[in-house]
Amino acid sequence: AQLLPRKVIAYAEKSGMIVTEILDGQGVMSAPDEKFSLPHLSVLSSRTNMELADTLLILLGYTTVKDSEIVVFETSKEGFNLSMKTDLRVKKGDTQIIFHSKRIPQQFIDNLRARGTQVVLLEDGEPLKAVIGKVLGSINIPFLYDNFLFSFPEKTDYPKGRISIPAFKISRDKGHLYLTEFDVDRDIYSLLHNKWGVNIVKY
Repeated sequence: AQLLPRKVIAYAEKSGMIVTEILDGQGVMSAPDEKFSLPHLSVLSSRTNMELADTLLILLGYTTVKDSEIVVFETSKEGFNLSMKTDLRVKKGDTQIIFHSKRIPQQFIDNLRARGTQVVLLEDGEPLKAVIGKVLGSINIPFLYDNFLFSFPEKTDYPKGRISIPAFKISRDKGHLYLTEFDVDRDIYSLLHNKWGVNIVKY
């Protein structure tokens, strides 16, 4: 039999729960306190949806441009000139993606698409979860939103406990990245990070 990690016991005690473990023939036991490094918990700025999109794109390695002008119609093609201001712009390969907080005419969207520019609408008041899904979808980054479970002891059909995190899971070269809207206890995060290689970012 395996004992619960000390970090889990400490978290339970902070929440007002006393956990006593008794092993057959050995009496009251507790796991040794593992000295895990304390990882930095990154937090994405999300005062506005556009700010969340900006900080998420930067986290993923993109260079963003804010409040720039983009040509929608030009004299040489349409017979007149028209440009508009974009809230946020990013380039992925040959495609330019603009993020806008206000609806724009479909004719503008169609013409921009014909020029290799994709338009993503992030309206004020839209849930943060929806904003993240749109941003990740626009740059074609595979992701999964789920309630992820980490069991202990590992590799058993009858775990003594589980840590669950509702999050976006993004696969990267450096390992998985989990985006969650919930505050994660630092000791629990250190256990997740050091035991399972979990990297968490809060939005």
